[in-house]
Amino acid sequence: MGGTVFLFVSALALFWWTIAITRRNRPDVAHHDAAPHQLYCTGPYRIVRHPFYLAYLLFWTGTALSVGAWQWLGMILFTVWYGFLAYQEERRFIQSDLGGIYADYQKKSWMLFPVPWVK
Repeated sequence: MGGTVFLFVSALALFWWTIAITRRNRPDVAHHDAAPHQLYCTGPYRIVRHPFYLAYLLFWTGTALSVGAWQWLGMILFTVWYGFLAYQEERRFIQSDLGGIYADYQKKSWMLFPVPWVK
């Protein structure tokens, strides 16, 4: 139970922290085909490049822990889906005018999951 609560609280905290950072200049919505025109590197974006997706995944993992077996299938599917969306967004960044800056940013942050022993 404690792990589930921690995941839900972490998901909410990360979600609202990300909203606070992006409130003034909202990011483009996922599935948007236009070239990106802005890059966030502060707040949660210093840690992961896709903090909204990470917040969603923390929520779905907490749900899977609290509900049970079938919810794990949903969590796995959402992880694959968000990973695919993040990959597409990153490809658009690399191909945009921000490509060089984004390549440097990729070296300093994780895509979805902070894994300290990898960087």
